Amino acid sequence: MQHVHIPQSVKNQPQTTCGDISFVRYKESSTPGKHRVVFNCNAISFIINGVKDIYKSAQHDIINTGDAVLITEGHSIIAEHSVNTSQYQSILIFFPTEYIVSFLNKMNIKPADAFDADNKLVKFKQSPYLAGYLQNLMHIIQHQPTIPQALGIHKLEELFLSIPPNHLSEMAVLFKPLMNDELSLKKLIEKNLVNNLTLDEIAFLANKSLSSFKRDFEKTYGVSPGKYIRQRKLEIASAELSQGKRASELYIALGYESVSNFTSAFKKQYGLTPKQYQLQQKSA
Repeated sequence: MQHVHIPQSVKNQPQTTCGDISFVRYKESSTPGKHRVVFNCNAISFIINGVKDIYKSAQHDIINTGDAVLITEGHSIIAEHSVNTSQYQSILIFFPTEYIVSFLNKMNIKPADAFDADNKLVKFKQSPYLAGYLQNLMHIIQHQPTIPQALGIHKLEELFLSIPPNHLSEMAVLFKPLMNDELSLKKLIEKNLVNNLTLDEIAFLANKSLSSFKRDFEKTYGVSPGKYIRQRKLEIASAELSQGKRASELYIALGYESVSNFTSAFKKQYGLTPKQYQLQQKSA
């Protein structure tokens, strides 16, 4: 899996820069598979053509053509591809945290009560005004590789003002200066149990190396992450079997290569095959 640093890796794309803010017109042919992406600043991505599939902390979302998403700095896993014969295309706007925090404070934007603090992405639709904003931005990118810092800040604030208030309130949750809502290691695994991510990928989302993730998890919870994942998946399987699901309907979603592998693992934990377990539950 490719390891990408943003915004450094898009320096070859058409863009306009102004100090620590940059506006990038990003195009790429479809590249299959997921990429590990390290955002060294915040980004707002507008999808012009294609689909962005993104994992950020415990959140997974699909961003389609006509959608936009705020991605906070840190680690993500991303797959991007076109949905037609044209290249995948997006407009990326990169900026440090201080700018959005200053804007949220100036506008007295209150954090949304209903927004899950575990979420690390804010997704919103491209309004007609934002469509015009993007057209103007593409014109600037085409003709001006650099602009004055003050003008870049003005364009960034224009963008923030164009985002619907409910989504600004969601962003305020992410940038609350008094709290750092980092997920526990166990909660991160729980949120990704059925996302078919490898343990190495989950460690990446936790901003840790695989070895340090394993060490920290076992130290905190007294069990290895691999064993914990196996136990939890089989607990999920037992609940599904109790509801009448068959082993053949479960094994792929739970990451097993075959029904026999799933049956063997289930029997090792519960002392019964999935079928025997179902029969026992019915007679209980």
